[in-house]
Amino acid sequence: MKIIAKSQKRFLKTADAETRLTLAPEQEIVREDDLVYIRMKYTDFEGEWKPMIRGSIRVTVEGGKILGIGSACPYYERSYHGDTADTYYGEAMVIVKPDTAKELFVKAESPYGSAVAKSAGNEK
Repeated sequence: MKIIAKSQKRFLKTADAETRLTLAPEQEIVREDDLVYIRMKYTDFEGEWKPMIRGSIRVTVEGGKILGIGSACPYYERSYHGDTADTYYGEAMVIVKPDTAKELFVKAESPYGSAVAKSAGNEK
């Protein structure tokens, strides 16, 4: 990683060359009536965001169903109701509705690897 600029407590850094897919659910404990928003983004192995990486991400879900998937691209050509999204500035999002309050597994696969997000259930 290369530090480009340093000002007081802020750093501007470049990401390393390696790219991986990262999943970041907004919450780790879910109930049956919750919607789970999961940000999918390309990062380096230290978690630095890589906005210039593009690629399709295919999502599978156990313990729930996909309600919507996509990115913020203004010319998005795919369906928001499918299981695959193109990234826009290295990011996309999937919205999942849990079937039960037990466990939810979301697996994403891309040309840059795969990632899994797990959410534990919580009674109402």
